[in-house]
Amino acid sequence: MRTLACRRLATVAALSLAAVVYAVGTVKTEGLRSTDVSAIPAVLERYRTSWLANDAEGIRGTFTPDAVLMPHHGVAPVVGMAAINQFWWPANASKTTIVKFVQTVDEVDGSGSLAYLRGRSESC
Repeated sequence: MRTLACRRLATVAALSLAAVVYAVGTVKTEGLRSTDVSAIPAVLERYRTSWLANDAEGIRGTFTPDAVLMPHHGVAPVVGMAAINQFWWPANASKTTIVKFVQTVDEVDGSGSLAYLRGRSESC
């Protein structure tokens, strides 16, 4: 069961990487204000620690209502908090506990009110 949970968590972590990341590698700041660039790590750390604390409300609090998760391997985007809730916390699913969550960032970029992150994660 732990392997299945780790696999599901790896999917969750990979999906979430489109929205948040913890450890910053290369940061491109063209188009982003320096205040935005400096605020991103605090949001990312809150997201990561909320998963480790099994705090669904804390995780949800790092997203806007119109957030879009961009899954890997051709999985369709998950659009909006209602869909994200159903994707990560379906009513009929067993509870998953995360004990490890490490993220790295390959790129942070954006312009105006839109930013994106690209990188990798490991979680279990």
